[in-house]
Amino acid sequence: MASLYERLKREEAAVSATVAALHEDLGTIHQRIAAAEERLSVLALTRETLDSLPPDDAKEPGGPDAPADEPDVQGVGEPYAASEATLEDPEPAFSSVGPTSWEEGRRRMLSVLATAGKAMRARHVAAAIGEDVSTPARVETTRGRLKRLVDEGHVVEGPTGWFAIASANAARAAGEGAAGEG
Repeated sequence: MASLYERLKREEAAVSATVAALHEDLGTIHQRIAAAEERLSVLALTRETLDSLPPDDAKEPGGPDAPADEPDVQGVGEPYAASEATLEDPEPAFSSVGPTSWEEGRRRMLSVLATAGKAMRARHVAAAIGEDVSTPARVETTRGRLKRLVDEGHVVEGPTGWFAIASANAARAAGEGAAGEG
């Protein structure tokens, strides 16, 4: 017959293993919650952007009336041969009286790319967020900000110079990679 101390030791080991497994499951649950909350915030931002559009703008991005010479989101990463001179600047989705702050520019860029349904050049993103594209410095600032969003995993670049919103999985993977670096 096992002594009470031996039985106690076995029971402690079993409960300790259970606690460790529960902590591991809890970490996975926290990651899944964070990913779902981030996706929810992107959807809310997209809804806010769509709500801000004028009612006569009923054309769906990437629909049958979309220009054929710009790649769509699924085309990101494929070679692109058209010249930028054939593309027109979009109507600004946001009005601006001057350069935007990083946070406001970030919000606007993500909103524009999330609703565009296709990859866009930095110049076109700059025009859509209300930057003065006649000033090359504003276009370059937008390009730098887009590159920063690429590094954060919120935006993808491909082919070179074309930016599109990243999928939720890509953004989540980039966030997990950044969390593991620290």
